Order: sequence, then structure tokens, then C-alpha cells
Amino acid sequence: MLLGVLNTCTDEELSNVEAHPVALTEEDEEKMKRREHLRGKIRAVGRMSHALNKIREERESIIQLKGLMGTNKLPAGTILSGKNIHEGAFRSYK
Repeated sequence: MLLGVLNTCTDEELSNVEAHPVALTEEDEEKMKRREHLRGKIRAVGRMSHALNKIREERESIIQLKGLMGTNKLPAGTILSGKNIHEGAFRSYK
């Protein structure tokens, strides 16, 4: 969504720029650098959001597994075994 906000040029404007190349001023170059920097930040926020969602999902599945087992501790190696083992453990305890 934020990348859409940054892409404010229309196709027509882009074709005019390509047809008539103009030397960029220092101010224009600085604006382009800031824009690329901002795009990088937006992408980083998106990656962090994705990572935090995965962590939240894994935490919820571990809490769910603990609830199904009726104990506060999981067997050794359950978490390190990966998500497929978690799903198998859910099926075996249900």
C-alpha cells in the first residue's frame, strides 16, 4: 500500500520523461535519493511485520500444544523439530 503512494507518476508522465531526457538538478537527485531511501525503509518495515507475524503464529501454536498436552512443559526437542512436528503433535493429542 505504501509503495503505491510512492509511485505517483502516471505512465504518460514517464513516457514524456523518456522521450525528452533532461539533466537532473542536484535538488532532483536529492529527492530521488530520499525517495529510494524511504522505499527501502518501507520494505524493511514490511519484512519486519512478516517476521513478527510468523513469531506470533509460532507462539500461539506452542501455547495451543501445551494446552492440549495438559502440562506447562513440552517434550525435549519438540520446538526444534519444526512446524511439521507441531502439526503432527496436534493431531496425536486431539
